[in-house]
Amino acid sequence: MNNLRFLGKADKEALDVLSVQIFGQVLDFEGDSFRIGLGLFNESGALLGFITGQAVFEQAEIYFIGVDPRSRSLGFGNQLLKAFISACQQKEAEALFLEVKASNKRAISFYKKHGFKHSGTRKKYYPNGEDAVLMNFDLGGC
Repeated sequence: MNNLRFLGKADKEALDVLSVQIFGQVLDFEGDSFRIGLGLFNESGALLGFITGQAVFEQAEIYFIGVDPRSRSLGFGNQLLKAFISACQQKEAEALFLEVKASNKRAISFYKKHGFKHSGTRKKYYPNGEDAVLMNFDLGGC
C-alpha cells in the first residue's frame, strides 16, 4: 500500500534524486507556512512521485508535479493532484494556477482532464525561449 504524506526535511535527498531524474534539476523547496509539498511513497519508503507549490491567502500555485518514470500511468499523478487541491482548499485558497511548457501536451491534457482551464500564454517564458501555457482551476466550487 502506498503512503501519501507531506514532504519533510528527511525527504530532501529522495526528492532531489527524483527531481533530477524527471526535470534535470534539484528543486528549491523548503517547507514554510505557505508552501505545500506532498510525496507518494511505496511500502519500502521509496518516493514514487511528488507535487510542490504554495497557497498564499486566496491563491495557490503548483510549482512541480512529477512521477518516477517507472511508475507512470498508474494513477499516481491523479492522487497527488487531488491531494494538493484538498490541501489548498484547507488553506482556504480559492484559485489554483500553474504554468506548463507549451510543448508538454501530455501535461496540458492531464490538467484539462482535471478541470483546469487555459488562461493565457507567457511568451518566451522558459530559458530556451519556449512559451508557457497558463492554466487555472477554481477551488471554490469543489
